[in-house]
Amino acid sequence: PRRVSVEEYLRAEAAAETRHEYGQGWMYSRMYPPGSLQGMAGGTLAHARLIVRLLTTLEAHLGQGPCVVYPGDVRLYVHEHQYFYPDVFVTCGGTTDAQALELRTATMVAEVLSPSTAAFDQGDKLDAYAQIKDLREYLLLDSRRIQATVFRRAQGGQWMRLVSLNGADLSLESLAFRLPMAQLYRGVPLDADPEREDRP
Repeated sequence: PRRVSVEEYLRAEAAAETRHEYGQGWMYSRMYPPGSLQGMAGGTLAHARLIVRLLTTLEAHLGQGPCVVYPGDVRLYVHEHQYFYPDVFVTCGGTTDAQALELRTATMVAEVLSPSTAAFDQGDKLDAYAQIKDLREYLLLDSRRIQATVFRRAQGGQWMRLVSLNGADLSLESLAFRLPMAQLYRGVPLDADPEREDRP
């Protein structure tokens, strides 16, 4: 991570070959967020398969709109000092400009957890995403075991935390979307020992 202004970040990102996120003055690789003890050159097979499965099932579910699903190469403006590239997110009222470089609204955001990003995704990134006024749900998918955690905004602005395991359904109320966890994780190569500490 390195310290830059928002203007410097946006200029550098426009010319960069790889994606970087930005938070509170820090520009960093998506796979090496602030506070990480290790980085990842790329995602695992499980990480990639979960993203593809979620994208394709949401795309089929949403059909012709008005909500649209986007992959991790689309930048999401959170606020003037925070820019992320979520693994998957859905907007139900974003720009229709085909040349736009970022979106400024999201109804649902999803991140697939990896060893290098898990703490950040469940901590600082959760706090940041909660500032998006239109966000209804934040989904975290575990890439080492069959587990999904949904943070859902309730009436009054409070956030509820719901965990779905194998045998249950993943439910995203904001999108009227429901999918069996077994179907979501079907064919995904999971960790034989997800509790071990010496992660690759």
